Amino acid sequence: MFFDDRAQALREMRRVLKPGGRLAVAVWDRLENSPGYAAMAGLLERLFGRRIASELHAPFALGDPETLRALFAEAGLSDAKVARHAGTARFPSIEAWVRTDVKGWTLADLIDDDQYALLLREAAVALRRYAKVDGIVIFDAPALIAVIPLSCPPAASRTGAGVARPVVVPSPSWPSMLRPQHDTAPPCT
Repeated sequence: MFFDDRAQALREMRRVLKPGGRLAVAVWDRLENSPGYAAMAGLLERLFGRRIASELHAPFALGDPETLRALFAEAGLSDAKVARHAGTARFPSIEAWVRTDVKGWTLADLIDDDQYALLLREAAVALRRYAKVDGIVIFDAPALIAVIPLSCPPAASRTGAGVARPVVVPSPSWPSMLRPQHDTAPPCT
């Protein structure tokens, strides 16, 4: 989502796959499907306006399954399987959540110290429904995962000596769509 040319980035990812590899891309689901982040974006808009709130919308730009499929198709990868997967955002406190979303993001350059203090005060009230009795913040934060099963990378990437290819060791906790379907890669010709 943060590439200048997203389709070219996908083409490059496909190019460096090892034979039998699989391309998987995870992005945030729609903002409205992540209630805590939607509430934070609403708070930012109420306090500082649409321009600043739009910064928090950026990570969710590919959160529509059809938009994600269209991007893969634009990259020449029309067989993308897109699935929604449950996820949970967790922060030690509302203050830690606000600090992460502001100081760890582009908002740090847009909100001054007085505005940050105001946001902390307002967030303590506006976002408290996401905090548990012990103060820990938990809310749904689902993701979309797009997977392209590929039997062989393009011929050009198989012939070059010294081409670096990523090595991924599957975890048992991965969604089944990401686990290898076979033990050995099919031969590439």
